[in-house]
Amino acid sequence: MTNTMVFKKPHTYDKPFVVGNVWNPQSAKIYEKLGYKALATSSSAIAHSLGYEDGENIPFNEYLYIIERILQSISLVILLMNIFTRN
Repeated sequence: MTNTMVFKKPHTYDKPFVVGNVWNPQSAKIYEKLGYKALATSSSAIAHSLGYEDGENIPFNEYLYIIERILQSISLVILLMNIFTRN
């Protein structure tokens, strides 16, 4: 099953589909253990956790590094928020 299929499947149920919002590998692991089926990233929380203000002030390579670490720590589908908004 592709990641797209895995992500679409929960949207077909009668109950609400809740997506956890994570900012580092530890938070992603917690949400996975709690039973979430998909996660999203919080660009603001990632920026703040690394000492940057929100508003695309975090260097892209640092943001990408955290995203890679999150993906390596879990087996869930993840939505990448604000990753393609760079000018």
